Amino acid sequence: MGLYLGLGNSSIFWINSLLIPIFICATELSFKKRYYLFNTDVLLVGSGTIETHTTYLPFFKVQNVELKQTLFQAQKKVTDIVFQTASGKIKIPCIQIEKAQQIYNYTLFKIETSQKLWM
Repeated sequence: MGLYLGLGNSSIFWINSLLIPIFICATELSFKKRYYLFNTDVLLVGSGTIETHTTYLPFFKVQNVELKQTLFQAQKKVTDIVFQTASGKIKIPCIQIEKAQQIYNYTLFKIETSQKLWM
């Protein structure tokens, strides 16, 4: 890298020295602003980098729920839970497997027992 910086254009170095901290701060901010709240009737999911986007998901509107796990997540014992509705997918990333399993089972229970129409 030092050879590249010595032989290359110095403007690339200065652009990268400005952009890399911006990307690191944006990634850290989006990580800190991500949250979910689990209630008996509704799931509240929030995320965002600059603004906070909050999604209210009543359980009777869920059409499909699945747990997804990569090899790296399996080592850390975390998983992603994905809720599919008529309007799209809502994902809660990297939550503990035990908590994800509780949410998964409760959501399936609420889907099966709900008498409300989802449309």
